[in-house]
Amino acid sequence: MDPIQQDLAFKFMKNILPRKEQQILKIFDQFSNTKITTDPQINENREQQIVRMCRERLEEIRSLYLEQIEDTTTGRRTWIFAKGIVDIFVNEAWILIPIRKVLDAVNQRSSTTPTSDDIEIIYLCLLWTVALFLEKPSLFKALTSVNAFCVRLAEVFLIGPEIFCNESINELIGIITNKFLIESANKKMLKFQLEDTIAGLDAFMPFFVDLLKCFEEFSNGNENFCLIILLIIYLNNSPKINKLKMAQTLWSLQRNVVRQMNILINDNNGKFVDFLLNKLNEEENIQEEEGEDQNIIQEENKLLSLYSINLNQKIVTKERNPFLYLIATKHLDILTKKKKGGVNI
Repeated sequence: MDPIQQDLAFKFMKNILPRKEQQILKIFDQFSNTKITTDPQINENREQQIVRMCRERLEEIRSLYLEQIEDTTTGRRTWIFAKGIVDIFVNEAWILIPIRKVLDAVNQRSSTTPTSDDIEIIYLCLLWTVALFLEKPSLFKALTSVNAFCVRLAEVFLIGPEIFCNESINELIGIITNKFLIESANKKMLKFQLEDTIAGLDAFMPFFVDLLKCFEEFSNGNENFCLIILLIIYLNNSPKINKLKMAQTLWSLQRNVVRQMNILINDNNGKFVDFLLNKLNEEENIQEEEGEDQNIIQEENKLLSLYSINLNQKIVTKERNPFLYLIATKHLDILTKKKKGGVNI
């Protein structure tokens, strides 16, 4: 950036920088001004360790989002958002912008294998994301759209197993999924419709299909990958037709996704299991007007059939796929009761 551009940028920062961007810049300053404990190994839980590690690497993290400029008149140096960052604030998932940048870079290279630099960028991005959420949850939520955030986080799984199977990255994905995404979805804040143009997507459904294709190709049965897919479908609070269409795509006999979802029901995902079952129970207990819609009835019919075939042909079994087996049997029971209760599905 030449001196004239720097001077203009500094004046822009001083006079018309939007409030939201000012808040984000202050977050970096607040983190950098916090002293790191001199003996960090004493009485630290894992979350405190993550926050400390973030502070230790804050300058590297800051460089993912910001660049420094100097006022040619006063010599004062200040931080501004790097090129391309401000333009996509409208998607309200600013903190995960580096993930999209890595995905674009990998797709543009002749080799689609992520580099060590790609892995490091994703790690630092997620380290900052989790630390900010743990330290300032209210501010984090105020500056973040749940829907856009979910899409951006899911893009990690499109890049490849070199990223999401990395132990440190996988841990961070698990923390933010459980503490932010699943909790937000349980509050009915997660809403995906098939044609949504969220987070810069032309439409949501093709993105969801790409997720399923990548799961088939290289998921390695990753639990976080499974949970993101199931979260998008079964805790989706958009009109029911969207959930039904996505569930049909997941359980399609043309795909080999549910067979590979061999995650167990354990302490790590127990809360998600409870939320998901509660969501299905709501469907059983609430008589929805849309249940009389013939289009909804037809889509429920298709899903009921897919559940039955997957279970009868042992594509999904209780022993190999306990979580998926629970979903299928529970939802199948609900749809069957609905049919016997007089609603023609």
